[in-house]
Amino acid sequence: MSGRPALIGCVALLLGFTSPEAARAAGAAAAETAPAPAYYTAADFQRVDKIDAHLHLHGRADRFMAQASADRFRVLTINVEDPDFPPIAEQQREAVSLRERYPGWVAFAATFSTEGFQAPGWSESAVRHIDAARAQGAVGVKIWKNIGMVLRNPTAATSCRTIRGSRQSSRTSSANPSCFSDTRRSCATAGCRSTR
Repeated sequence: MSGRPALIGCVALLLGFTSPEAARAAGAAAAETAPAPAYYTAADFQRVDKIDAHLHLHGRADRFMAQASADRFRVLTINVEDPDFPPIAEQQREAVSLRERYPGWVAFAATFSTEGFQAPGWSESAVRHIDAARAQGAVGVKIWKNIGMVLRNPTAATSCRTIRGSRQSSRTSSANPSCFSDTRRSCATAGCRSTR
């Protein structure tokens, strides 16, 4: 169990729940305590700090956070571009509000819209959105599965890159638009032809 104190400090730092100094202190304090048993029991539930590193909180979530803090759960709420979820801007506002109302208990991962992903200026706009989210406290960025699984290149002149060993080759397909977007197949099996 010698790695547990360092792991506790690293996870807290990674999720933005503490400063580097506090993370080191938490790891050192954990190392100075009596050796931890090889496992936790139900009796340990109230004394053990916990992190739920993947959930989607929407709205004020005050009742949820009251229970989470009572149970010593810190949370990472993840914004996604999903038609079943609120709009990205609303998710962002709610995540920032939760982070501000529950400092040290809530962290969030931002996301960005893929609307117009082939339009000029889209990537610059996405980067501006990510930078703004980071300025508001985002600890990460969620890239949802719609990129690479749902989005298709309508021009059917898609570039693919495959890495085999240390050699990288570029391939293109003029007949197969799934060459780029189908994550289940490599360029070779999707029918791409080499541009070399």
